[in-house]
Amino acid sequence: MNAMGLAKSVVYWLEYERLCGREALFTEAALKTPVHHFLTAVEPFDVLLEHPFPGLPLAIANLPRRKKSIDFCLRRPGGNRAFKDIRESKFVNDRRAFAQEVLNDLYRLRWARFRLQSEACQRWLLIAGTWSHVRAQLLQKGSTKQHPVNDTGLYGVLHRTVGQFHTVDVRNASQRQRTRWTKAVAELGQVNLPAKFKTKLEAIFPAAPPSDSDFVCWIWRVIKPTRRHQ
Repeated sequence: MNAMGLAKSVVYWLEYERLCGREALFTEAALKTPVHHFLTAVEPFDVLLEHPFPGLPLAIANLPRRKKSIDFCLRRPGGNRAFKDIRESKFVNDRRAFAQEVLNDLYRLRWARFRLQSEACQRWLLIAGTWSHVRAQLLQKGSTKQHPVNDTGLYGVLHRTVGQFHTVDVRNASQRQRTRWTKAVAELGQVNLPAKFKTKLEAIFPAAPPSDSDFVCWIWRVIKPTRRHQ
């Protein structure tokens, strides 16, 4: 997947919509338009939106008010219709705290089961928003006036170096982060915290935003460990 091409497409689309005076309409759902347009244009696979979450336990799938779908899936159009990619997306603003939601997405991506296929499926997390919001909500260490320390930050979870692998160490996380991981695990009806897994930051655009109000898009790949590493 051309991660940089997708990141650029998202940022350019957000800038265009803002120039058209539609910035007030930006929500997480707004990202469906640029991501879907890009994927259908460049990928030779079926693009599925809000597809039922693969491998979700029936007891959880039948509960109300639980998120039960993946934002975007790429699936082979023929053969065994294997899943090639799954991805979660998040448009970050300053209207609420996002750390728990993003950590939930990370765990869902790591956990997703594809029991009926042997082909590997890549897992992606896409974050977009203005640079000030993304930085304050997810990447900044400590607290801000708008987001107290108990509500903000995934410092040490979402790394900031493009092209490098990063180990997410759940077992040795801070108490605050372990509480969030526990909530994420419970959302999928699981009980065991993962020990660790890896991510890789594949794209940032723009690499150095000129101002806090500029839109940015960051894309991480979530790497599910082999069984012997779990």
